[in-house]
This record gives sequence, structure tokens and C-alpha cells, in this order.
Amino acid sequence: MIQGLSEPLRCKWDVLLPCLLFAYREVPQKGLGFSPFELIYGHPVRGPLSLVKEALEKAPSKPPLDVFSYMLALRNQTARFRSLAQENLEASQEDMKWWYDQNATLVEFQPGQKVWVMAPVEPRALQDKWTGPFEVVERKSEVTYLVDLQSPRNPLRVLHVNRLKPHFERTELPMLLATDDGVEEESEPLPDLLSAGEKDGSVEGVILSPSLTEEQQRDCHHVLGQFASLSSLIPGVTHLCTHDVDTGDSTPVKHKVYRVTDRVRACIKEEVSKMLTLGVIEHSSSPWASPVVLVPKAAAPGATPELRFCVDYRFSMRSARLTHTPSPELMSSLIG
Repeated sequence: MIQGLSEPLRCKWDVLLPCLLFAYREVPQKGLGFSPFELIYGHPVRGPLSLVKEALEKAPSKPPLDVFSYMLALRNQTARFRSLAQENLEASQEDMKWWYDQNATLVEFQPGQKVWVMAPVEPRALQDKWTGPFEVVERKSEVTYLVDLQSPRNPLRVLHVNRLKPHFERTELPMLLATDDGVEEESEPLPDLLSAGEKDGSVEGVILSPSLTEEQQRDCHHVLGQFASLSSLIPGVTHLCTHDVDTGDSTPVKHKVYRVTDRVRACIKEEVSKMLTLGVIEHSSSPWASPVVLVPKAAAPGATPELRFCVDYRFSMRSARLTHTPSPELMSSLIG
């Protein structure tokens, strides 16, 4: 209601708030059958329409009542309104429950079962997300469960089933090794050909596992030497193919740049300078412009993640024409 009032009246919507509250309290509520004003004061509010109606009808005024008679009549009328509102509310709730149960599905959880809980996000109380998994302690009723949230302030909470969903554990599949007949299967783990370490992208920088024999290490270096360009971390340019984006007669999209911090701005300048030096990008005077974004890479807990240089082409690609070409079948390409 406030949004509907503020859109056409941007300058004086706050001045009309008393009128909005008066209209809200005057209209009967669907579930109760009475307006909020009637439930509090025991009689309908005398709004502008009521005053006009009284003036047109010119009904004779009733004799005034003494204080005791007025309070007694008001008490009886308020009690009658309350009982009628309670009956209307129960009937409305039963009707809404019947319609809701038409598409409802019975969900049950057992004590000890892991579940996910829809809980509000700490900084933003109006936003919820699934957290967990947590353990169900006890079933309180048909639709409520006692769940251990593992919180220091309020670990055990009674939650409705609509805020819970089951948690499924991932099944661990064993790795199968094909062995020759007569050769015993080794229980040792498979050797890591490229163990963790600093790799500068060259073949000499590849650290091989010490569990490999000298002959196996020579074979690995021989294979890596044949495909040395594939192990380089430095981006390159190919002349074998090109990629064209057909935008037709679309209006050029020039999206504004995103606001970044000084640290991110320094990283962007450094990456652009490197790519200009390597020749993988060049200066352009095109009317099309897309903003640059830096996406953090995955890093170990506590470590500062590195940033990946990316360009947000989402707005530009909306104007691109899609060319549907048949994709070859993978197995046929590998066999043939």
C-alpha cells in the first residue's frame, strides 16, 4: 500500500500517511469480517462517506446516554464483535488450510536424521538461506521438529517442517584398478605425476613424484617436452582459427565500468600491461565496451586468493546472433 501511494505521489507521500492508515483501519479484514477500528472501539468509524450519508438521510439524533449505559453497551458490543471475528477467523483458516492441503506433500523426519534448515542470514534478517546439515532431536508434532542447530546461544529450536529439507550423504565409490592376471593388486595410492609445488609453466619447472623410477621420469620429461607449449602458464595467440561475434545491425552496447578499490585497480592495470606486452590484446576504438571484473581463484583457508582477469560480456552477447552448427559425436571422433 505504501509503495502504491509513493509511486504516483513521490513528493508528498509521507504527508498522506495518516490518510492511508485511516483507510487501512476502516476496511473490513477478510478473515475477521470486521475492520480493525470496529474491533477496538466497538462501532464503525465515521469516515467521509458516513458523514455524507448521515447528512443526506438526516436521521433523527438519538438521545444521549449516561456514562454507565454507554460503557455497558460498548462492552457488550465489543464482546459480540470479538466472538464473531473469532468464528470468521476459524472459518477462514479452515478454508485456507483446505486449499493448501490440495497440493501439500507429507514430509516426515526421524530422530538422528540430518536436515537442512532455512534460516535468516546474520547481516540481513530479511534474507534466508539453507544452512546445515543439522540433526533432528525429536518430533514435537505432525509438522514441528526439535533440531540441534549447534548454536552457542540457542542450540535447540522447534522448527516447522516447511523450513526443513532432508540431507543426503554422498556415496563414496571405490576406485577400480585394472591389473594383469597373476599380478597382485597394490594397495598403495596412485603416484601423483605432478605433485604440488611452484610451477613456472616450463617443462623444467614440473616437479615429478619421487615414487617414479628413473625410466618413468625420463618418459614423462620426453612427453612434456613434445607438448611444452601446453604446460606454459603464459597466455598465447593462435593463428589457426578466429572467433567472430556477429552483432548484425544492433546498437552498440557501451556498459559503464564497475567501481573498484585501489587494490583491484592496480591489479587491472598490471594485467592489462602484461597482456599488451605479450601481444594477446591490442588497443581498440570500437563503440562496444564491456566492463572488466576480477574473479578470485580458489585458495587454501586463510590464504589470500589470486585474482583472475575476466570481461563481463553478458550485455554485449545479448545482441549477438547465434549460429547453430552440428557438433560431432565424441566417440566417433576418437575412434575415427
